[in-house]
Amino acid sequence: FGFPENLLTAACLGIFSLGLFAQCLGALLARAFYAMQNTIIPAFVGIASMAVNVGLAFLFVWLLSFPNQFYSVTSSFLNLQDIDNIRIVGLPLAFSVSAVFQFLLLFLFFQKKVKEFVAAAELHPNTKVSRTSGAIAPVCFLSVVYK
Repeated sequence: FGFPENLLTAACLGIFSLGLFAQCLGALLARAFYAMQNTIIPAFVGIASMAVNVGLAFLFVWLLSFPNQFYSVTSSFLNLQDIDNIRIVGLPLAFSVSAVFQFLLLFLFFQKKVKEFVAAAELHPNTKVSRTSGAIAPVCFLSVVYK
């Protein structure tokens, strides 16, 4: 395991870290759907993002296997100009892009679903109590912290 492999590993970890926010927030949104008794949307979005991941993985690995514009931009951005074979970088790149795709799809569906949910919640009389409790909670917390 030499210096070029260390550079490739660092590049892969850096690319994984770019999609980390989307991976975490996507899981959070999926759990929000499950809490609303909706398992269909996260399942279909998960299948779609898996298909995008596989397609992009093949595409990126193929594009990084020979010199072209994508290869040049990727190798210069990741500072891998001296390494001949950077195909492995296509896998975390595809994973990160598909994680962002999954997050955006879940966010759009969740935004639509929450509007329906909020409209139904406005009819509930405990809504005012919940809003007041949420507003007073930070005040109570700060009064305990700063005695």
